[in-house]
Amino acid sequence: MSERLGPIERVDGRWVVGDTEWEKRPHLEFGAEGVLRHEPGKDGPEPVPWGRFMDLHLAATYTRLESSTTLAVLSGGKYLGRRTCSLHGTLRHPYEPWVAPYGHHARRYGTSELVLAQFLVSLAFEAGPARRLGDPRWMAEAVGRLAPLRVRKLSAARAAVAEVVRDLGGPAE
Repeated sequence: MSERLGPIERVDGRWVVGDTEWEKRPHLEFGAEGVLRHEPGKDGPEPVPWGRFMDLHLAATYTRLESSTTLAVLSGGKYLGRRTCSLHGTLRHPYEPWVAPYGHHARRYGTSELVLAQFLVSLAFEAGPARRLGDPRWMAEAVGRLAPLRVRKLSAARAAVAEVVRDLGGPAE
């Protein structure tokens, strides 16, 4: 069974987004209560409860270079830099946009795994409850089923993820 899908990977039994090995980069954790934002130089993670999210989306680039500020400057903005690797959504109470960048792994993300990971976050959230993303067993099963797939069309990727989300139902209680 696979331990990763694009920027999402299992580290010490936790499902995280981004590179946890490079201490100077932020990463995110899907926890039981919400998303935990780990940033360098902070005392502890900043939690955002699942109930505050109105939507949730994963953004990523294929390589670490594409997500760098240097390339954003050199390309004249063609590449957007660090914000291209982020988890973003809208929070309620108060209503506000939320963006949490994460560090790109040294490895390249394949096209299929990247698209499948993006759909996994969005469709799992839309199907509700959002906390399923923080259920380690649910995520292990979902990632295990999606990681081996190689899709060539966005519609096929969306359909594959929708089927997995539907088959797995809600988080284990």
